[in-house]
Amino acid sequence: MDLNNKLTILNLIYDNKEILFGKFSNTLNHEIKVQKWKEITDQLTEINIFEKDWKYLRDTTWQNWRKRSLEKRNNSLKTGRKCKYDAADEIVYKIMEKNSASPTPDEVDPLETSGTSEDQVLQSIPTETSRSTPAVSPHSNASNSSQPRERLLTDNNDGNNGLRKRKMEVELELAEVKLEIAKRESYKLDLELLKLERELNITRHSTFTLPIVMQSDCKYANVIHGN
Repeated sequence: MDLNNKLTILNLIYDNKEILFGKFSNTLNHEIKVQKWKEITDQLTEINIFEKDWKYLRDTTWQNWRKRSLEKRNNSLKTGRKCKYDAADEIVYKIMEKNSASPTPDEVDPLETSGTSEDQVLQSIPTETSRSTPAVSPHSNASNSSQPRERLLTDNNDGNNGLRKRKMEVELELAEVKLEIAKRESYKLDLELLKLERELNITRHSTFTLPIVMQSDCKYANVIHGN
């Protein structure tokens, strides 16, 4: 599976993670979770990105991606070497961020982390809040711990601004994914229309299929002339 399709799947999971991995409550039960997995799988099937059923998506595809990304983080923690993460890894980490929804034990298999717990792995993922708000050591003296009120307010504002910025970035990524899905769906419909026109022997193509025909003819002409 290419990276673009993988990102499309992961972004849909991220967009629905509060339902998929949220804690059970009066308003969130097993049936609702299963239904959401089915809806995501149906969307992916319609745009020809995923051909398996919802159980395979939840129990195999997602679990493999999750374990692979966390193994990268584990190896980096154990060796001290900087690991190269791709866009898919970053979305996996966002799905599993600490203090947000995470997979429940009845829905996922135990993670093999070679001695490193999943909480340790997730705590190592930097967030906007941790970068913008300095930690206070328990052994620091009283003069360092009693910061001016203005400094504390500034740190809190910086943290909130960072979170808002990250939220806007995520929303932009999701909008781009949805736009790409819409383009693929439109192209799929154009191809189906072109197929119908050829079956009916319609020589005058519509405005929807004409660009596809012209592009195809152009490629054929280049092949004939050796270009």
